[in-house]
Parts: sequence; C-alpha cells; structure tokens
Amino acid sequence: MNEFLQEIYSSPFFAICLSVLAYAVGYWLNRKTGLPLLNPLLIAIILVVLVIQILHIPMESYNQGGDIISMFLAPATAVLAVSIYRQLDILKKNIVPVVAG
Repeated sequence: MNEFLQEIYSSPFFAICLSVLAYAVGYWLNRKTGLPLLNPLLIAIILVVLVIQILHIPMESYNQGGDIISMFLAPATAVLAVSIYRQLDILKKNIVPVVAG
C-alpha cells in the first residue's frame, strides 16, 4: 500500500491537482468571507505545504508537477503585462493609488 501511495505522490499529475485544488479552496474561502487576509494564493501555499508535510511527500516529487505549473507562469505574466499596457492611460490617471498600493 505504501508503494502505491509513493507512486501516486511521485506523479506530476498529483502535484498539479493538489495545487489547483488548494487554490480552489482558497478562492472559495475568499469569496465566502470576503476577508483580504484569506488571499487564495496564500491559502493555497499554506494548504500545499501542510499536505506535503503531513503526507511526508519528498519535495522532488512535488517539484515534478510544480515545474509544469512554472512553465505556464511566463506566458501568463506576459498576458498580464499586455493587459496592463493596454490600460496605460488609466494607470497614469491613478498613479498615486497605484504607487501607494
């Protein structure tokens, strides 16, 4: 049984599912409470760390799926930058709140 669980944990699919599920829980909590402290990304990080620690999953196993997630971050960042660039006039009008934030 232990070998079966180790095989599941070592799959990149497990890490991707764990990350997405943890973010979904964080998103749900944020929507339910409306508290800024319950940021979906913060909740997801905490949940993933807890699961890794409780189940004694080696970081190398989790990183196999984490590397796949990281691969999608660069294009997502580029899309966000293009979206912000298209709204440059709004940013210029609200420079003080943007810089203060």
